[in-house]
Amino acid sequence: FRNSDKVLVPVVPTILSVRTFEQMLAFFQEEEIEGSKIIPFFSMVEKRKRMHTRIMNEFLEKNPSTINVGIPYLSLIEKMGEYRSPVTHKYPYYEASFCYKKLWKELKTQID
Repeated sequence: FRNSDKVLVPVVPTILSVRTFEQMLAFFQEEEIEGSKIIPFFSMVEKRKRMHTRIMNEFLEKNPSTINVGIPYLSLIEKMGEYRSPVTHKYPYYEASFCYKKLWKELKTQID
């Protein structure tokens, strides 16, 4: 972590995942590692779940450096390991690909 310029952290919009993220922030503070290196984003998002929406909104209020892009929970994404290819390469016109492209675009604005 010390040698990283940025640390991109996926956060599943669930209470346990948010607590894990908070533990990571505490670890950075305890170890005196610059916390501004951490850039969270949402992963495994189920838009139909009200809990996911609520947790994402609360998380964004507390963590303004969050890239507000939700990578959806789709079997297509899980199959990347099976295909041994990024979803953006195998399925460039699917929703998942657009989300990853948007994530990269937002990340670039934060690191440039």
